[in-house]
Amino acid sequence: MDIRTEPSILNVDANVSSCPCCSNILQKDIKIGKYQIGDDCGYCRYLDRPFGGCGNTASVHYGDCSCEYGEKKYLYITCKKCLYPECVKCGVKCCCSGTGCNEIICWKCIKSEVFNTRWNDSSPQDKLTMYGIAKLRTLAKNKKIKGFSKYNKQELIYKLQSLVNENDFPIR
Repeated sequence: MDIRTEPSILNVDANVSSCPCCSNILQKDIKIGKYQIGDDCGYCRYLDRPFGGCGNTASVHYGDCSCEYGEKKYLYITCKKCLYPECVKCGVKCCCSGTGCNEIICWKCIKSEVFNTRWNDSSPQDKLTMYGIAKLRTLAKNKKIKGFSKYNKQELIYKLQSLVNENDFPIR
C-alpha cells in the first residue's frame, strides 16, 4: 500500500505514531484514490485527467486518448498541527517548514519585534527617521517651526533634531 502524507513535507513511514516536527499524534486513514496506469497518451491536459472522478474527457476533445486509470488504496498519514500551523504569538495561519510547528512565529510578528527593539533602543533624534513626512510636519507644527510645509523629510528631521525629547513621542 502506498503512503501519502499531509502536509507533503512530512517524511514518515507507517510505523511512526508521532510527528517528527511537532510531536503531535499522527492520524492514519486508508482512502481509495485514482492513479494512472502506464504513460500519458500525449493528448491529455492536466485538467482532462479523471482525478476527480469525471471520466476520460480527453477522448471527447481529441478522439485518440488511450490513458487508463485505476483505483487503489493509499495510507494517508496526517498531522493536523503541521497541516494548519499557526503563529504562536498572534494565531495567524502560517506554513510548516518541517522543523518545529510549535515554535512558528509569523513574519508580521518578527517585523513587529524588530521594530519594537529598534524603537526602544533609539534616541529621540533617531526616532524621527522612523516617521513619515505627515507626522514630522505635525510635530513641526507643534514645535512652532515656521515654513514647515515647504520642507522635505530630511530638512524636517534636521530642524527637529535639536528640539525633540522623549515626551514628544509618539507623535499625535
